[in-house]
Amino acid sequence: MPITRTFLDWTRPALPALADHLLERFSPGEKADLSRNLIVVPGGRAGRRLQELLVDRADERRLILMPPEVVTLGALPERLYAVQKPFADDLTQQLAWMRALQNFNRDRLQPYFPNLPDDTSFASWKPFADILSNLHRELAADNLDFSDVATRGSQLENFPEADRWRVLREIQRAYLSILDELAVWDRQTARLYAIDHRECETDRQIVLAGTVDMNQATRQMIDQVADRVESV
Repeated sequence: MPITRTFLDWTRPALPALADHLLERFSPGEKADLSRNLIVVPGGRAGRRLQELLVDRADERRLILMPPEVVTLGALPERLYAVQKPFADDLTQQLAWMRALQNFNRDRLQPYFPNLPDDTSFASWKPFADILSNLHRELAADNLDFSDVATRGSQLENFPEADRWRVLREIQRAYLSILDELAVWDRQTARLYAIDHRECETDRQIVLAGTVDMNQATRQMIDQVADRVESV
């Protein structure tokens, strides 16, 4: 899978070729049975175009098409482990981060969050919640949480941010506890749990099509089902 191709370079010539490849490989007799395939594409537009091409080419060959499921790379992780609770939506996550911050010891927060608001309004606390939410997502993409940073940082000599990350770790735990009380999941944490406990599995044949921009967490999930994966 050449990493030098851009998204447009990949979609223009490769989507028709991919459609032909899939039909040739999974077309015994008069059927093109792709129903057990999960095709992973860079974005929604590529997915829609691939589905159109499969229909057109199957029609040209007079094949009965049993189409595959086509998903974007961002949606792939939730196809690889059992989702046991509904996921918290963006607003619920924001409010949970805000509540975790508001309930935390203000004196311990002040060195790391100067200019904390005195009121409890959404507008006042949202910027602070957004900072933590974005950091939470970025670390999770690398298969890390705040606890990992706090632990690994403490093992480094003269690590200057140890206290900050210990505070952030406590806030993150409070945030997850709030979601747990609401009986919803944090998507990033659910993925990390699935990786750590080796819960990733599938009965599908996964085809990664032009998915070069893959974060570490997704790579580790795919590694757990590597015998069911091919790249094109």
